[in-house]
Formats: sequence, C-alpha cells, structure tokens
Amino acid sequence: MNFYGKIILKADLELISPLMIGSGESEISDRDILLNKEDKPYIPASSFMGKLYNELSSDKKKKYFGQKKVEENDKNVEENKAESNKFEHQSYIICDDLLLTQGTGKNTAIRDGIRINPETGLVEKGAKFDYQVLEPGNHFALEMSINVEPCTYGDCKELMKNIVNVLSNRQFALGGKTSSGFGNLQAQNIKVMEYDFADKKQAAAYLLKKETENLFSKYIEDNSMLNDEFRINASFQIVNSFLIRSYSKTPYGSDATQLKCGDKFVLPGTSLRGALRAKAQKILNLLWENKKNEVDMFIAALFGTTSLEKKNEYSVPSSLYVSETVIDNVECQLQNRIQIDRFTGGTIESALFDSMPVFPVPNDKAQLVNLTLTIHKPLPSQKGLLLLLLKDLYTSELPIGGEKNVGRGLLKGTKATVTNGDKSIHFSDFEDIDEATQKLFNQYIEALISKSDNEAIEEYIAKFKKAKA
Repeated sequence: MNFYGKIILKADLELISPLMIGSGESEISDRDILLNKEDKPYIPASSFMGKLYNELSSDKKKKYFGQKKVEENDKNVEENKAESNKFEHQSYIICDDLLLTQGTGKNTAIRDGIRINPETGLVEKGAKFDYQVLEPGNHFALEMSINVEPCTYGDCKELMKNIVNVLSNRQFALGGKTSSGFGNLQAQNIKVMEYDFADKKQAAAYLLKKETENLFSKYIEDNSMLNDEFRINASFQIVNSFLIRSYSKTPYGSDATQLKCGDKFVLPGTSLRGALRAKAQKILNLLWENKKNEVDMFIAALFGTTSLEKKNEYSVPSSLYVSETVIDNVECQLQNRIQIDRFTGGTIESALFDSMPVFPVPNDKAQLVNLTLTIHKPLPSQKGLLLLLLKDLYTSELPIGGEKNVGRGLLKGTKATVTNGDKSIHFSDFEDIDEATQKLFNQYIEALISKSDNEAIEEYIAKFKKAKA
C-alpha cells in the first residue's frame, strides 16, 4: 500500500497501583516524585518509551525506534556494523509526556523502607529510608504517533499492533519498584487513527487535529495469555492480626498504624517480597546445605540484586513480580503495650507505646484477595521454589509484617490458582490437588533440590557482570 502519513495512538492510562518516578530531589522524602512546572506529577515520555521498547516483541522495533551511529572505537563495531548501516536514522515514533487528565495529583504518600540483613533477620544500621509515591486513581493521557513513509506501511502497522496489544493485554508498569507491584497502568478508551497525507481530507483533518475513524478493532489481537509465565493467584484469611507499619503525621496519632493506600488497607509488594526472599534463602540453605555462592546466585536471578562490591558492581533485574494487595473485611483496633525490664520485672520508664493493627471481621470471607506472584520466563527449579513459598504462606508458616513475635502476620490460604503457561490449576487445599498435578509439582521441586538449573542461572548472572564490565 502506497501510504504516506501517520498512525496515531491515543489512550487514557489509569494508575491502579502506586507510582514512583523520582525527580532526584529530596525535600519531602529521600526520593521525591517528579513534578512539572505546575507542580503536578507526570510521566516523562522517555520513561514510557523505554519501558515500551523492552516490552515489545516485534523484530521491527530496533529499526523504527531509531538506531544510533556506531563509533569507530566501539568494541562491538563489527557485530553492529551491518545493522547500523541498514537502520541508522532518528526514531519514526513520536510520543508526548503523559500529563494528568483526571485526578489532582495531590494524593501522594510517603512510604518507609528498610534493608534487612538476611543472615540475622535484623534491620541493617543506617538502612532506613523513605520515598514519595503517587497513589492510584489518577489518569494520564497518552498520545503517540508513527511516521509512515512509502513502502513502510506494513511494518509500521505491525509495530503499532504490537504496541496496542502490549497496552491492552499485558500488565504495563513503569517507574521504580515495578517488581513489587508499583506503577501499574491500565489502558482505557484506546483509539488508533490513520492519516494518509495523499488524501487531502485526511491531511486537513490531521492539521486541524480532527479525529478520524477509530481502527482499534483492526489492531487488537487476543493475546492475553502469555505462555512464558508462571503465575500464582491466591486468597488468604488473616489468622489473628496484621500490621505493616505506617507512622502518624501528627503527634496525637498512634505510634504505628496499618498502612493504607488512599482509604484502603494494603499489603505492599515491598513487604511481601522481603518476607518471600528471606524465606527462600532459608529454604535453599536447608536444601543445599549452606552453599552460599549457589544460594546467592539463585536468589539474585529470581529476586534481583545489586552488588555492593565496589570492584565488581553489577545489577540483576528481578524475574519475580508481586502485587500490592488490598486488605478487606478487617477493623482497626488500638492496643497499648509496654516494655518490661528483664532483670527487675518492672516496666521500663517511658516505654509505653501503642499500635493499631487490623483484625479480621467475624465472617468467612477472605481478607486478602488476588495476591499475585508471577515469574517471567521461569526455570523448573524457580517454579519449585515458588510453590514451596506458596505452601508456607498457605499453611501459616510464613508471617508477614511487623510484631511477628506476638503472633501477627500469619495467613491461612482459602483458594489458589496456579497458571503454568496456558494451563490453570485450581485448588483450595494442597490435599485436594489431583495426582497428575502433584506429580508435575514434585518434578519442579525435584529440579530445585537437584540444582538442575544452576548452570543456566550462572550463565544468566554472568551476562550482567559482563555488561557492567
């Protein structure tokens, strides 16, 4: 088709989990969110396009996103020379910054973080920090276009189809802590319009910014199920009480209350990841008899890591993604506590404090619904470890949050769905799993015990070390 013009995509992106895009400033927290000149949060086009590029599967993306010139002293000149000569030009794709369309952008919150020493289970000294997030409910306007030249219409249409399907069928997340459930955006009201400048009416419509026929139905494909994912979706009841600490902004509030996102109690993905990581390390130390190097590599490949060695700095992205989960059917109660002197048996002076954990409302309903754990491109041994972690959560063996020493944070599973590629397995109790499924799960756990994937994991980690070097 001899098409010359533009393919334009417009969409409304609703923020459905906290967003953290840092500005580099630290006036309000250790990491403040990015604001425009009107003091409103926005998503830079560079952040959006960078994430989109990584999510696209089209082999045309490198060509149409632009190709930089390879310098003569580049170590990879020979490898990239042919491709560079073929594709060297600026990007065909233009994208605006994503500005707020609904929501004030004022519903921000400060969240606290800590770093736990995996060996002692205690907070590392000086490792307390906080960061600012934009809470869900805000909407951002997306507008991007592809410049179509003669003889490129087919490739550009294929690329736009890929973009539409990524936004429509996948969980699209950007910003910081995306592996902990942050930055999830849900695309709504997607419009795809074509403007052929050879047609005077369409050229005029483009210049006057008039919308033409929405071709979304011709660009969308049913691709909602990804065969390279291993996903667990489960619901839980709180056994006793639950507390992820949030601190009052006034001197009259409680010393610690359950964390909220907006007006809802939540289990943040950061707390869940931390608990899962610590438990995973204990499981591997037990199975592999404290083989530190092998354990550290396996944990790094699944949960991600940043090496703290100055001579050998490298970062590995997480393969495990956890959700931020709303806590329903609970009530908050104030509890006063004291600290006892172990030698005298009396109360330590000025050691009176209180907290406001949440307790389940008396009914049969689950308090945490749709808690989700997902591994992209999983290895059998990684599936095995995630199943062991699920069982510990399910059977109240893995407490989460604060004040675990007084019985808080234990969960009891009510139902779960394990999605393995294009197959889904449903159960309410591990005893209810059929023989074929049990056999499959045992194969994954046996792969973990036998370290069958450790060589592949070592090669995976080596790529990031080499890239940094």
